[in-house]
Amino acid sequence: MKQVLLIAVLVLVYSFKASTERLALRNLFYDASENSDSSEVLFEKMKLVDENSPAIKIGFKALSYLIEAKHSYNPYTKLSFFYKGTELMEASIKKDPSNIELRFFRYIIQGNTPAFLGYKKNMKEDVNLINKKLPNTDDPDLVKKIKQYFIDEKNNKWKKV
Repeated sequence: MKQVLLIAVLVLVYSFKASTERLALRNLFYDASENSDSSEVLFEKMKLVDENSPAIKIGFKALSYLIEAKHSYNPYTKLSFFYKGTELMEASIKKDPSNIELRFFRYIIQGNTPAFLGYKKNMKEDVNLINKKLPNTDDPDLVKKIKQYFIDEKNNKWKKV
């Protein structure tokens, strides 16, 4: 009985730590999209993430590259960060294709990418998955951010990421 209780407590502690870390990364991402200092912080935090990391961390690493691209002035550097970020985003989604947050990230990125870069092909697929999974998502912060994004997008209030 004590072992079952100990295992349950460990699972809860791990879940809380993981959700707290994800919330912190999510908030840093939103801040980094507007602030180059936060962009550098996110980029540094994601340096140790590799292909063996959880898909969501690979997704955040992808975002760190994509936001660095946004804040870069050199066209070559901008494109290098962009291509690395999109490569990582696709790898994260391949690793966890039903993850609503990863699909939401890709939707945001593709919706804000210039058409000439050719990174817009999954938007319909992603929005369909988001709409299907959103009612059953147990992360209130994520649900709020997704709903707010689509309200702002509909009203053309979203700032380019």
